[in-house]
Amino acid sequence: MRASRSRPPSSPRSWSPACAIASRRGPARPAIASWRSTFWDIAADRCTRASTRQRPKPLPRRSKGAVSALVFKNRGAILALGALLLVIFGRPALSRALCAGIVLAVLGELVRVWAVGYSGVTTRADHVTAPALVTAGPYGYVRNPLYVGNFITAAGFTLAFVSGMAAGPAVILAAIVLGLMVVTYAVIIPYEEAFLARTFGEPFAAYVRAVPRVFPRSPKSPGQGVYRAEVIWRAETRTFITFAVVLALLAVRLWVQR
Repeated sequence: MRASRSRPPSSPRSWSPACAIASRRGPARPAIASWRSTFWDIAADRCTRASTRQRPKPLPRRSKGAVSALVFKNRGAILALGALLLVIFGRPALSRALCAGIVLAVLGELVRVWAVGYSGVTTRADHVTAPALVTAGPYGYVRNPLYVGNFITAAGFTLAFVSGMAAGPAVILAAIVLGLMVVTYAVIIPYEEAFLARTFGEPFAAYVRAVPRVFPRSPKSPGQGVYRAEVIWRAETRTFITFAVVLALLAVRLWVQR
């Protein structure tokens, strides 16, 4: 009886010294052929099975895209949670910090209005859409001016609501609220940009190389896009109402704490 001769499997990770010996083993002597051939046959068979064993498949990329799409669709509700935390746990006080926070919130809303005049009404869609690649106006300074404006507004209201709190609790509450916003945008910005890359190809790739994602920089060349003031009220009605409601809640908290 002759020991089986098997070729090394294609997968280097499943190959072991025992497999190598099993593949090189020559004819066994008659006296000991039976047990030797049985041993090497079993070893070679196990190596062959290990090489053909299917490895666990990685999770499909669609699962990650599904999470991003879900976060994008519900981004308003997620950010509203931060505002609710400020209303419940914040403690505003008439101070310079309160005034500075309100001014900062208004500034952030102005940035958003500027951006909406170029991007139009698609900013409120529950799925990513872009009829055209806009690179003019605030989009010439930063690729996500809407989110920059939102963050400035949130930072302003956060400063206003924690203006009467001790430093420690104020920092913790601000970190939770603004951290929630950062995590949300860290998920949906790459999701949006992947859509834009598929839709516009090289023009968007050139735009990415020229304009930073969130930290503004002076534009190197004129962009494309037209400012349309008539779309602002239609696109920003809900934002204006939300802004007014938060201001009213801030005033109520100040009145209750007198």
